[in-house]
Amino acid sequence: MFQLPRIAVHVYRALVQLLYENPYEPHAPLRFDEEANRELSDVLSCFQEASRAAASVGPQSGKPLHKVLLDETLAILLATAAFEELSPIRKVWNLDLRLKGLSNVTALQLFFIYIALDNCESTDPAFHRARLAAEHRVNLALQHTQQFANAFGCDPKTPMVASRHTACAVTRALSHGRRSSAETLSRDASRWTRRPRLVSPDVPAVAG
Repeated sequence: MFQLPRIAVHVYRALVQLLYENPYEPHAPLRFDEEANRELSDVLSCFQEASRAAASVGPQSGKPLHKVLLDETLAILLATAAFEELSPIRKVWNLDLRLKGLSNVTALQLFFIYIALDNCESTDPAFHRARLAAEHRVNLALQHTQQFANAFGCDPKTPMVASRHTACAVTRALSHGRRSSAETLSRDASRWTRRPRLVSPDVPAVAG
């Protein structure tokens, strides 16, 4: 079960990247409408500002980070939802699996610890070009994961909890009491694709 933080995050990160507009896709090219493009631009700008502040680099070297951080945050949110939904012992018996010798660490806390370890091993070129420290590679994504704050009892005023006004839009709705089911997270993760348009070179765009 504790391999899920590593495997699921990688899988969801790859799947999230398929949600972006890609007019060169030969089978079903996606084109976003104006509202979807605006929402995506807003959330990318939010992560852009966060990455600049943490990396202390110029706009050019920091440019790749905003999309990488968005992908990472969405992947963690979806992996967390999967962990919460697919643990039958926790759901049926209301028990919390813990490792021998680590009885003071909950299953969800271990889940995030494994995520942190995996992120620290990241070899993504975007992180290294921007000289983003390992602590920021982990923290910037987890700041927007409410389940992380809940698991470790983080005070809302601490740096590891994105406030109502600083949380990037893709996760803001999840910070105000909404249920954390995989279905809900999936819907929020793809919020800017809720009205995709399928297009071809000779046919006008048709709303989905």
